[in-house]
Amino acid sequence: QESVVQTSQSSICRLLVELETGGNIRLEDGKPSDVWFSSCVDLVKSRFAPTDFAPFGLDALRVTRVTRVHNRQLRNRFEDKLDALVNTTELSYKRSLEYLFFAEHPSMVGELTRVMEEGFRPADEYCEAYGDAAVPLSNSLIIADTPRLRAAVEAGRGGGGG
Repeated sequence: QESVVQTSQSSICRLLVELETGGNIRLEDGKPSDVWFSSCVDLVKSRFAPTDFAPFGLDALRVTRVTRVHNRQLRNRFEDKLDALVNTTELSYKRSLEYLFFAEHPSMVGELTRVMEEGFRPADEYCEAYGDAAVPLSNSLIIADTPRLRAAVEAGRGGGGG
C-alpha cells in the first residue's frame, strides 16, 4: 500500500509541474521500444562499474524507469550557450558532447526537481553540500551518486544521515 501511495504522490507532483508551467515542461515516461529509452539504459549500464559500488554492497544495476524531461526554456538556454561556444552548423559537434550525471545530494532534497524546472543554481550555491563551488556533474555514475549512497548506508546503520 505504501508503494501505491508513493506512486500516486509522484504522479500528482508530475502532473502539477506540467500544469503549473502551462505545458512548457513535460515529463515523458519511456518504454523499452523507445530508442531514447534504450540509449539511456545503455549509457547508465556502461557507466556502472561493480568495483566502484562494491563498498556499498552493490554488484549489479537494474534500470526500472527512464523519464525524459522536455523543458523548452532550458533547452533554448542550452542551445544559445552551445551556439556561442561551438559551430553548430557542422553536425559533427554532436559527437563531442558528453552525457553527464547529476544526483540529488541528501542535504538538498528537491534539488533534482528544481533543476528540472529552473536549471542549475550558480556554482557557489553547491559549495556547502558538495564542498566545492561547482555544479556537481560527472560522467562517472559513482562520483555523482556517492553522497546519496553514503547517506543511505548511514541511515541503514541508524546514523540518520539525511
